[in-house]
Amino acid sequence: MNKSSTENTPLKTHEEELAVNDLQPGMFVSRLDRPWTDTPFMLQGFLLENPEALEALKQYCRWVYIDRSRSTGVHFREAPAPIRAPEPLPMTPIKKEEPIPAGPSFFNRLKAFFGFGEEEDINHHKSHQAPEIFKEELNQAVELIISTQSVVENVLDDIRNAEVPNMRQVQLVVNEMIQSVSRNPNAIIWASRLKQQHNYTYEQLISVSIQLVNFGRFLGLNTYELQCLGLAGFVQDFGMARIPAEIVHKKTKLTPKEREIMQEHVRFTVEILQADGSIPNEVIEIAHKHHERIDGSGYPRGLSGGLIGVHAEMSGLVDTFCAMTHNRPYRISQVENHKALNELYSQRGKLFSETLVEQFVQCIGIYPPGTIVELNSNEIGIVIQQHAVRRLQPQIMIVMDTQRVPYRAPIMLDLLTNPYIDEKTPYCILRTHPEGSFGINPRDFYL
Repeated sequence: MNKSSTENTPLKTHEEELAVNDLQPGMFVSRLDRPWTDTPFMLQGFLLENPEALEALKQYCRWVYIDRSRSTGVHFREAPAPIRAPEPLPMTPIKKEEPIPAGPSFFNRLKAFFGFGEEEDINHHKSHQAPEIFKEELNQAVELIISTQSVVENVLDDIRNAEVPNMRQVQLVVNEMIQSVSRNPNAIIWASRLKQQHNYTYEQLISVSIQLVNFGRFLGLNTYELQCLGLAGFVQDFGMARIPAEIVHKKTKLTPKEREIMQEHVRFTVEILQADGSIPNEVIEIAHKHHERIDGSGYPRGLSGGLIGVHAEMSGLVDTFCAMTHNRPYRISQVENHKALNELYSQRGKLFSETLVEQFVQCIGIYPPGTIVELNSNEIGIVIQQHAVRRLQPQIMIVMDTQRVPYRAPIMLDLLTNPYIDEKTPYCILRTHPEGSFGINPRDFYL
């Protein structure tokens, strides 16, 4: 068998080449000896958990690469610390965290293919108590979101009134968000949903910043890159404050002229950031390019391919996802997370790079925090946490019984522990439901 182009890719210090026959459960397969498109595996990289996955690999490959930093148990090996950029942003230093391992699979096809892994047989893991660590982080995250919303409001008011915005205050709250994502991304992602103000501009700025940092950590980017991404996600739409409100909040389709006016927000944003003097050029570049697309269909300059840059493309991808999954002036109900990911996945290689889309799908996972799920017990719950490796088995807060009557006190259920409904039937998620289904509002179940 001829080796694929992966043989020309430098071997990372936490990777090793291994024969397929030597693979063991708990190893993370990061690369193959042939292109991924020649195999049934839709995403690049997965945690080996069961014999079925191993047998499939044997049918297509002779050797693979193992990523020790994403493996589990005895196969885990810490990745080397990333190199810090020589000129950090003027922010408080952030404690370095290791990259978050990638999720194992993509939606139903790979869910069925890989299964749920081999877990302990534990049949009593319903609890009325939320994990104290998560509750503590969630409380802190909610306070941070509230203060961040206040900063957004003040900055946008300054821009509307042609005053100089306090960018130092912006940098401080972005730094705090990065630290919160580093401690527990599930908590701050859910907190941002709990404290939504139904103001699209505010929600979009905060959500894009959080999700960009989360995505950057997933990809193993260094601290300086995370700071640039977090700040860019927060400021890249500041120019919207100079667009007439009747266009920004219009509930019907924009005319071609109105669309041209709306696109001017990119130029306004760049002007605002350049006038400040403390914003790094990398951040301004991301803001300038985040509406460009690899096929040249974006704006303002119609850049294509590698001219956009990976950080700006990441920002555009996350911005698109957040726009799809939040309410818009012209759309009362947002798109469900899995439908938005499906739409992005269908556009891979067109609007966004194929590999980047695939990695983002793994980062977000099928059941992100705040997702309303229906269990095979007929109970209804809300996902509060994903597990870093086994993202198909999140922690759930069950809020309705089998008759869809709200529980007096929500019940905590961790699918990672393989709990059982009865002596023979393990819990599993049957399907997801749009936000607001069954009259459920996550704010009503704030821990």
